[in-house]
Amino acid sequence: TLRSTRLPLLPRGVLSAELLGEARLLPMSELLAGRLLRADARGLPFRDRSFRSVLLLFSSFGYFGEVGDERVLDELTRVLQPRGAAWIDLMNPARVRATLVPVSQRQVGGRTLREVRRLEDGGRRVIKDLYLSGGHEPERHWREDVRMYERAEMLTLAGKRGLSVRKVFGSYRGEPHEEKSDRLLLWLERA
Repeated sequence: TLRSTRLPLLPRGVLSAELLGEARLLPMSELLAGRLLRADARGLPFRDRSFRSVLLLFSSFGYFGEVGDERVLDELTRVLQPRGAAWIDLMNPARVRATLVPVSQRQVGGRTLREVRRLEDGGRRVIKDLYLSGGHEPERHWREDVRMYERAEMLTLAGKRGLSVRKVFGSYRGEPHEEKSDRLLLWLERA
């Protein structure tokens, strides 16, 4: 299972400005002081071979176009030590295509969040438009546009960078990956 791998926690984290703000509000956030920063995953501000492990969580891959996404993998490989482990958490494209909810709405902090989803590029991209309205603040709109990568595509991209596959999981419970799996979780190792 995933628990049995005993990977160390990342000594540093690269987060968005919003997530950095949230991290400062966490209980015992002083323990994170100096360990979190804002950076672009396509050009990480770390020396070569700095880390024994790297984590890309919660579909943080697929936002930069194919060339940019490959640059993220190049950077991940660059900062990994030899025999270092990389964990990549991706959406499972088959499941997303089978279960996509075109429109949903929910309440968030007294405001209404409306999400409109669609597939593009032959089902390889999922586009989500989000509309936050209500309350005393002006309506906000933003878009998430994510390229979904199939298992075979990711394994090819990883292999081209000297990353070998240790294991592929379909959930955080350690189940094997299959078409109906919740996630596509890759455990890779740098040569």
